[in-house]
Amino acid sequence: MKLIFRIILCIVLFIGCSTSKINKLGKCNENLSFKKEFDKNIEQVEKYVKGNGNRLEFDKSLIFISKYVKVSNDKMLNYNNSYTTIEDFTNDKKAWLEWYQKNKCDNLQVK
Repeated sequence: MKLIFRIILCIVLFIGCSTSKINKLGKCNENLSFKKEFDKNIEQVEKYVKGNGNRLEFDKSLIFISKYVKVSNDKMLNYNNSYTTIEDFTNDKKAWLEWYQKNKCDNLQVK
């Protein structure tokens, strides 16, 4: 009896955790205006890293992104306070996009 109870409890907990990001109607509650702003800020950082962007926009965008996900500031400890290599930026960008995919159904809000 205890074994059956434990199995049921595990199943309930697993299902509860896996559906926690889905609203009561079974749909993802993605805030598309947040997605647009998040994507815009990633684009601003990428433009600057590739040599086409504005330093002020780069700084503002990193501040915005860092409110939600880790930014590798340690990779920017150099003379111009920017990413040392494109690979460092690419790794951060990948992590930022993964974070967004994991959290997009949580009705993310701009802080």
